[in-house]
Amino acid sequence: MIRLLAREAAWALRRLARASSFVGVAVLTLGASVAPSLIFEQVDRAVLLPLPYERSEELVAVWQRAGWGHVAMSYPKLRLLREESDTLDVAAHTAGVLFLEQEGATTRLWVNAVTPNFFRVLGFRPLIGRAFREDENERVFGHPVVVLSERVWRTHLSARSDLLGETVDLSGHEFTVLGVMPDELRLEWWNGRPQPDAWIPAAMAPLGSLSEEWRRSTASFESASVTIWVGVGRLRDGHTVAEARAEASVLAAQAADLWPDTPSELPFLVTPLEEDARDPKLLRAVDMLKLAGGLVALLGGLNLGQLLLARTLERKPITGLHAILGAPRLVLAWGTLCEALALGAIGAGLALLLARGTFAGLAAAEPSLLTSPFGVSFDPAGWGIDGDVVGLAIAASLTVAVAFGLVPAWRGTRLDAAAYLGSGSGVTGPGLRQLRATRPRGWLVIAETVAALAVALPALLLVRSLQNLVTADLGFRTESVVTASLALPGAEYAGGRAADFVARATDRIAGAPEVENASWTSCLPIECGYFSYQLRAPDAEGEGVAATVHVVAPDLFRTLGIPLRSGRDFGLADTARSPRVAILSELAVERLGAGAAPRRVEVPNLGAGPIEVIGVVGDVPYGDLAAARRPALYVPLAQHPRTEGDLVIRAANGPGLAPTLRRALSSLDASLEASPVVPLGERLEHSLARFRGAAWLLGAAAVLALTLFAVGIYGLLWSLVAQSRREVAIRRTLGASGLGIGASLAGSALQLAAVGIPLGAALGVWAATRLDSYLFGIPAWDAGVLAAALGGCAGLALLAALRPAIRASRADPMEVLRSP
Repeated sequence: MIRLLAREAAWALRRLARASSFVGVAVLTLGASVAPSLIFEQVDRAVLLPLPYERSEELVAVWQRAGWGHVAMSYPKLRLLREESDTLDVAAHTAGVLFLEQEGATTRLWVNAVTPNFFRVLGFRPLIGRAFREDENERVFGHPVVVLSERVWRTHLSARSDLLGETVDLSGHEFTVLGVMPDELRLEWWNGRPQPDAWIPAAMAPLGSLSEEWRRSTASFESASVTIWVGVGRLRDGHTVAEARAEASVLAAQAADLWPDTPSELPFLVTPLEEDARDPKLLRAVDMLKLAGGLVALLGGLNLGQLLLARTLERKPITGLHAILGAPRLVLAWGTLCEALALGAIGAGLALLLARGTFAGLAAAEPSLLTSPFGVSFDPAGWGIDGDVVGLAIAASLTVAVAFGLVPAWRGTRLDAAAYLGSGSGVTGPGLRQLRATRPRGWLVIAETVAALAVALPALLLVRSLQNLVTADLGFRTESVVTASLALPGAEYAGGRAADFVARATDRIAGAPEVENASWTSCLPIECGYFSYQLRAPDAEGEGVAATVHVVAPDLFRTLGIPLRSGRDFGLADTARSPRVAILSELAVERLGAGAAPRRVEVPNLGAGPIEVIGVVGDVPYGDLAAARRPALYVPLAQHPRTEGDLVIRAANGPGLAPTLRRALSSLDASLEASPVVPLGERLEHSLARFRGAAWLLGAAAVLALTLFAVGIYGLLWSLVAQSRREVAIRRTLGASGLGIGASLAGSALQLAAVGIPLGAALGVWAATRLDSYLFGIPAWDAGVLAAALGGCAGLALLAALRPAIRASRADPMEVLRSP
């Protein structure tokens, strides 16, 4: 038997060597159908990077649950969890900025204030020195000690081994260096902040605050209402996440009793860190891409199965002769399976080349398409063909080839020898009746329709969403506007000095001939994170409105082209000594329900007492472009000092402003370095990159799916007409018109496609709902897109059926009947 199988395999390979056209079409079909799965798997790997922590499966994130998701914790509540939890070792951190002062040079450092057990929980030990002790975190401002990152230690401090115990100047305060943490301790992918340059005790957190009012306050460490701490815990030995969640619920009830003035409806939320560190919207989008890759592979497999089936039926006389001579069915089927295996191996190589070429082509043509298609860093030029990728390609290609080669192999052995050797089998067999929903070939048409539409519909929605984003009125203008980040050392610019510096700097920049306007903001539209505070009108009923809060300098709205609907802008008269003022967005006014802008609002997080409302401006998106816009509150920099933000300049020659900006800043403070000047339009394009990348990737998969769909229907009908030519000839001889036969064939194909269209539409709409964070101004069930997708699939099915139908209608019956 083994010898027979080996001989049959050799014959199969020789047959393939002589059928170059068949091999070319089959391999191209297989390679093109497997390549998207390889591409999307690489995107998946870029998104789902393994957590760089020891025994990461034991780590959990600790939040407070809110109606819109989750929020950060207050330190007293986290301290309750740390002290009372039997299931978790709980740590916490929050981000800030300090400035390293060294020999006249100022370097901004991103710092994380952490609990003393933070490094132990994550499983990291210092490269040199030690971490914090519990007694170094007992009193606010009590222990100015610091642990530096390896990067800062080597770059700015010459990797001195004798640095431990010495002091460094951080924002005017002397911090004692305790140790150096290795660069392997990475946090930026998790908390969305830059990679920390240094760590300080949690009790020193106010010093790293971006706001001057917080630097002088102990509230960030002592208040149960200030929710700025991100919790992380490690399961203690023998405990599970379920047990930790049950315990957290009990402790949340205790917290509600201890701090009744804080929101009691926010229970503690314990989530495995491997889930929490990855955006659910992002994961759903990647899952959708992988589903699309699977559907394209399904379409390719169906087409390959048709090709192998047609080839098997062409060999009926030879197969019948082998059966008469006593060949077992396993041997008869083995030849077809060997052909499928050989095609799978060749197809895997082609899929690798196509995937690699796609990455290289997109990287060369438009790097932003894949650099951040889903909001994560991914360099397509660095994609390599390693062992895992090769194994995936071979496994996927062989699986598709063998899975869809089994039916042709089985079909080639199920009839007896006489049926194989007989002629005219197309008359006695099902013939053209195979194109029915109750027949396997009818199922193929339905399956291909469902798969193609399920990929095409979400792709069309993404394209329409991208079009909406590009043409939408975002509420501000980007043309001729440039930005430059500005970070001021906190110790030197405490109090109102930061606002004074910004006022003088923007005045000097605006005095340049090419500059039209200049201003400053703590938060640029679209891309920045934001604080969300509760605001309410005095004497109004209800809990108020959650609004994003932005600190701005005078003239920002005119510089960005944000319309001032009523009232006035901030001015030089709005100082720290004048009454507090604010400007509301239109949506904030609407949500407050007052009809017109209230004269005053109360914002507890910005201090006691009402704030006078002096104007109303148009709405602007902050954060995710596709997310619904949120109410906004603007306050003046002079009354709410900040040292971190962005200069915003409108000028005819924006990108050429770097020298002007450098001169303006150095004339005021020679130690400050001007940051790069970046056009606001470029920052907008960066925000659009993930939408454009997703649209291109899924759109390419949709084009491939529709192409395979059309080719599949064409190939199926063509082979069916070839196998049923005697039936067609007899029908013509008995009086049937050629046009009627062709129309019946095309109509049958359209009817089968119509059966698959509702199923494909339902699957496509479901898939589109998982891409909600990529849809802007269009619902997943948009009627226009749905009609275009359905019409496109029906039109492709008709076009694919035309030529086989014409061939059937023009066949000469007498010539067919005379042929052997």
